[in-house]
Amino acid sequence: METWGIVLIVIILICLLYLLLCFAILFLVCKKLFWVRGTDPDNPCYLRFEDYPFLKREEYVCGYYGKAIRGYLYSDKNVINPKGFIILSHGFFGTHVQYLLDISMLAKAGYLVLAYDQYGCGLSDGKNQDNLSVAIFVLENVIHDVNKRHLNNDLPIYLYGHSWGGYAVSGALKNYGDIVKKAVVRSGFVSPVKAGLNLLKMKFPKFSIFISPGIYISYFFFFGTKGFTKGTSGLKKNHKTEVLYIYAKNDKMIDNKNSLTTYYARHHHKNAELFVTETGAHNSLLLEEGQENYHKLVNTYKNIQQESDEVLRKKKEDDFLLNLNRVQQYPYCDEVKNEILSFLDD
Repeated sequence: METWGIVLIVIILICLLYLLLCFAILFLVCKKLFWVRGTDPDNPCYLRFEDYPFLKREEYVCGYYGKAIRGYLYSDKNVINPKGFIILSHGFFGTHVQYLLDISMLAKAGYLVLAYDQYGCGLSDGKNQDNLSVAIFVLENVIHDVNKRHLNNDLPIYLYGHSWGGYAVSGALKNYGDIVKKAVVRSGFVSPVKAGLNLLKMKFPKFSIFISPGIYISYFFFFGTKGFTKGTSGLKKNHKTEVLYIYAKNDKMIDNKNSLTTYYARHHHKNAELFVTETGAHNSLLLEEGQENYHKLVNTYKNIQQESDEVLRKKKEDDFLLNLNRVQQYPYCDEVKNEILSFLDD
């Protein structure tokens, strides 16, 4: 065999090994992140329904390809005439329960809030979360169900989402210009593949650059074309729904280049209104002080759990829970809160 033939075979083998490596990495990432059920943290530090005595809720369920999507319709007991009906799509690494900060704010402002758990999360059916783009199709199904059954009681319908939920909200708008009046997208991302790569980049910055091309090919193998559905797909056909895109410049979870807010800053769309803050990290509705409080409380609780003396541990747990005021620990960023409410009320 001539030299060029040997070189060609070596190059092909290297490419195959590279792709196999990328396949293996994506498989492990999916197995750890997506191919598991979404659950809330196993600690008492995040907000609970019981923390808000003014809230009431009713069970919600709709079908999704033979599976059930479940959640609750939240409202303020003191509100007689609601302003509108908001469908809330939650972020990754949890369920809608972690968005009680948002739910309570919206309910207190006079809105009915339908907060459901994504497919493969919390109350909903599904063996696992599958992949990020599924969130768009689930939300489309929920919008259709609410509209078909008139669950909104003729109130205007709004959408609200953060992170994964923000991506879902932005992407699900394409067929609902006549149904959805407004939408709020907080820290949403454009591409689900780039969002995953950014998480990988945070842990392995140099290595992630090397495997990026192969990850795209592998991602297509695992999820097909639907897995590449972008968060910008919604407004390409929808020219009626007004959307508020919110992003904090110091958000490490969603890379600035992959932010929907950055995208619409570069590609102007008459429906898109942008609100960018300097600080706020990934959850700019919550003051960074509140985000730090959460981590401190979790660490304190973990340290208590490591106490070897059972009697002493129980006493520490009781004292910890007695002094735990979750609502006060998580203060709103008034700048972002006011922007959201004024946008919805306008």
